[in-house]
Amino acid sequence: MLNYLSRSITDFLLLKETIKTEEKEIYIYGVQLIISSIINFLICIITSLLFGELLNGLIFFVAFSSLRKFTGGFHYRSFLICNIVFTMIVLYKSLFL
Repeated sequence: MLNYLSRSITDFLLLKETIKTEEKEIYIYGVQLIISSIINFLICIITSLLFGELLNGLIFFVAFSSLRKFTGGFHYRSFLICNIVFTMIVLYKSLFL
């Protein structure tokens, strides 16, 4: 799904001649990163809102994203598994911390 959406957006950009054909794979990867970041942000915000912890959720997201950016993080085989684990981490934070 993420790959399909990223390729569709990149193909649209190619159609509008916004990007060059030789840069297509780079843009696909970049669009995937942007979409996954938006999804992770939404997971964190929605979960935090459900538990009435919006400020804590925002602080957690900034800290977690910064840590992941500078340490490289752990990589799962699929985007779905990564989001499931991220959601469990956010739920754990909301319930127990």
